[in-house]
Amino acid sequence: MVTGADHLFTNSYESTLLRRKTGWTAADVLARVGTWVTTLGEKGCRVQRQGECAVEVSAVPVTEPEDPTGVGDGFRAGFIAALAWGLTSTRGAQLGCAVAASVLRAPGPQEYQLNGEGLMALCRSTYGPEVANDLGHRLSRLR
Repeated sequence: MVTGADHLFTNSYESTLLRRKTGWTAADVLARVGTWVTTLGEKGCRVQRQGECAVEVSAVPVTEPEDPTGVGDGFRAGFIAALAWGLTSTRGAQLGCAVAASVLRAPGPQEYQLNGEGLMALCRSTYGPEVANDLGHRLSRLR
């Protein structure tokens, strides 16, 4: 189920488990998938593609986390939304981290509410104005 995937999403535990159970190296995994995205908890995430340098994206800081349930789903939703908008994997990772932080701040797995201004503010404060500008007109549609 890995071979031929356009994107493979794992967390750090799943990444280790995948390699241990299959005997594959990271290079073996990358030979089977287009892009491998590994979330690293409070450290952010890593985006890897065969033949390219890995890109590490820092997490959006959360000082008072409420509930981690759904954070990975939120990350993937933000990442895939950015790809659907024609943006890069790096922008996808940054938006994914912003959505994940929003989910983590909510007191329950489905209690969070996303809005464009809030996500742009998180991206601007963590990644800078260029990232917020790249995402801006797309996020402005979220109310």
